[in-house]
Amino acid sequence: NDKIGKGNIDGDFDSSTNHVAIIRKHPDGTVLSEEDVPDLVTMMGELAASSYSNNYQLRALIVATWFADGRPGEGKFFNMRTWKYDSGQNCLSGSWKDIKNCTEKKATMCNDHEHWETDPFDAFGDFWSTTNGLVRQAVGGRMGLKSKFAFPMCQKYTDKWTAGIISSTLRLLVPACQRRNVTGKSIRYGATTKLHEHEDITHPELLAVGGWAAADNSSHYTLDNIAMHMRPMRALAGYHNVKKAHVPPTLGAIGEGALPQMETLADKLYLCNLEEFKRGGHLRPLLRIVLATNIKNFNTKLASLGPDNVAVARLVQVAGGCGITLQRLKE
Repeated sequence: NDKIGKGNIDGDFDSSTNHVAIIRKHPDGTVLSEEDVPDLVTMMGELAASSYSNNYQLRALIVATWFADGRPGEGKFFNMRTWKYDSGQNCLSGSWKDIKNCTEKKATMCNDHEHWETDPFDAFGDFWSTTNGLVRQAVGGRMGLKSKFAFPMCQKYTDKWTAGIISSTLRLLVPACQRRNVTGKSIRYGATTKLHEHEDITHPELLAVGGWAAADNSSHYTLDNIAMHMRPMRALAGYHNVKKAHVPPTLGAIGEGALPQMETLADKLYLCNLEEFKRGGHLRPLLRIVLATNIKNFNTKLASLGPDNVAVARLVQVAGGCGITLQRLKE
């Protein structure tokens, strides 16, 4: 494999722990025993269905860490001040802090190819709608320095706390016999392994996503190039052809006449006091994609989570207040 040995890609190896790599999805037809570690799709579905404290924010944090191919504590520093929605590449990009090397790299995210459980936009939508995740506390009439971090629950604690809460959450979702082998690093092990094994991902692309330094220092010139992230991003999202541009769900598919109603639904579903996400803000296109994703996945989530699930019930309630019936959501 020509991806091995050309850069420092083993800096996270810990011989004291037999880390199990968590993969996005086991191949169809895979028969798992009750002692096997489930895939990320299964685990995030169980997390969404659970009553764990902060379960929706945790799901968004874990899925973001997967797409960033990041270390488990780094999500604490994912700052929405750096976010951009690229309508050409159909992805969210932002700066991801590399704690170990005291640098920053780019993290990119797009819709999952087929599973709502590991879709970052579905995860952010559930987090924002169920816990007012886009409402931030102002201090003296002004937003504080920490107001734009994506995951508010992490801001009172250290990055080690963030790594710990990811590890403890994942361990709740695996068999007891595997818990000592599963940590937050299992996400990075799984994402990196996926990119290593993919025949259409080049070594420079792997380094750019993982944040490792190339032996020839070329990564200094490629880390912030969004084009270097497109094929790895699609691979982590489960697309079969990573060379082909992906197409996200859009509110336009509902019908042009419904767009004003959809804008009202976005305002009421994702309560927000951050100007970037309001109408005319540069992250409003992201909010529209998030809403389109939540609506697209509604039927599947209703069937798998049930009508009493907090995120499902919240969408039904707010949509009803906007004159959108349950039957129309299903359609």
